[in-house]
Amino acid sequence: MSDSIAPAVSIIIISYNTRDLTLRCLKTLRDVMGNLSHEIWLVDNDSADDTLERVRAEYPEVLIIDNKENQGFGRANNQAMERARGRYFLLLNSDAFPFEGAVQKMFEFMESNPDVSLVGPRVLNGDGSLQRSINEFYSPLNQILDYSGWKRLAEKLRGKPNDALKGEFWLGGMCLFLRRDVWEKIGGFDPDFFFYGEDCDWQKRMRTQKMKIAYLDESHVTHLQGGSGAAKRLRTTLWYYTMLDLFIWKHYGFAGGALYRAAVAMWCARKLAFFHARAVLGKPNDFAVKMHGFLLRHTLSTSKKMQRAIPK
Repeated sequence: MSDSIAPAVSIIIISYNTRDLTLRCLKTLRDVMGNLSHEIWLVDNDSADDTLERVRAEYPEVLIIDNKENQGFGRANNQAMERARGRYFLLLNSDAFPFEGAVQKMFEFMESNPDVSLVGPRVLNGDGSLQRSINEFYSPLNQILDYSGWKRLAEKLRGKPNDALKGEFWLGGMCLFLRRDVWEKIGGFDPDFFFYGEDCDWQKRMRTQKMKIAYLDESHVTHLQGGSGAAKRLRTTLWYYTMLDLFIWKHYGFAGGALYRAAVAMWCARKLAFFHARAVLGKPNDFAVKMHGFLLRHTLSTSKKMQRAIPK
């Protein structure tokens, strides 16, 4: 492709010690992209495996950003979006695999719907079942309900994973297809969100700017989940909960943040009492004690950015 001709789509993949998944993702893209003009950016977050060596040997057309330290998901995507030339960006997890025609369908949808800024596909688990990819925005109220157990009960009674489509929703970041002008108008992901929550925050900012987000059920992607984070369970769990703290403070201010932290503190204290009682009975759970203990300590602190306390 000539350097003077911009591709229709810039595909951006982040890798972090996910060699086999990344290679499978690239193989899938080679098989399913057809004639849709595209470029592929791979941002590697200082993987300890031989991801880059294999990609350079087997997929020389892929454009690589080789980070010398883990920049996190959002910042790494920003690095590629800053360099990408496509009219559209496809942000794709290394453990996400589009079906034949899936990217083409999202492209055609966006071409036919100029009022839409971002679209996401139907996401499936590895066994073909529907994976939740449509979510209600985090808020102090729905998180308090979640910690109390009422929200999970309501979701169980409601049943369908994607019922959030009926209200104002955000789409999981495993596969997002968006116009270049989203980046140009509001910028990329907030780098304060190291891992988890950056997709929700970004789409909250899009909604604030009256940008339209859509869901395309006709386009299918398989997502295996947990490719980059599964090996560090405690760390990734803490990232998730502290992301919620950061999101609530950012979008709901002092009142929302204080209310949220009070709910978390009560939840953690209750859980710690429960797990300590189990330990006395000879059924210890060190993971749960460490996680809830960390969250309780930092919830009671004055820091609004608890993620910075978690080693990367």
